[in-house]
Amino acid sequence: MIPYCRRYRQALADAFDVYLQIIQLVDKRILSALGHDSENWCVLNACPPCGYELDNEPPLVFSRMYAMDGNNSLKCIAKIGDRKAGDTRIFQDSNY
Repeated sequence: MIPYCRRYRQALADAFDVYLQIIQLVDKRILSALGHDSENWCVLNACPPCGYELDNEPPLVFSRMYAMDGNNSLKCIAKIGDRKAGDTRIFQDSNY
C-alpha cells in the first residue's frame, strides 16, 4: 500500500482532468460526425419524459418528481483554505 502524499493526489487529479478532456474531445468529434453538433440540436431532438404524453395514454399517478438533497451539495463547494471551491471547468456544450 502506498502512503498518502499530497503530490500523488495532485498528480492523480491532474491525470484524471486530462482524461476527462480527452473524453470530451472524442465525444465532440463523434457528435460532429453524426451531425449532432448544432447549437440547439438537443432541444430540437429532446423528449423530456415529464412533458411528453402520447394520445390515449393512461394518466400517471405522479406527473413530476422532485428531489431535495438537504443542502448536502453545498458541502461540495465550500471553500477550505486556499483551495478553489467547486468545479472550475467551463463547459462549452449547449446543455450547460
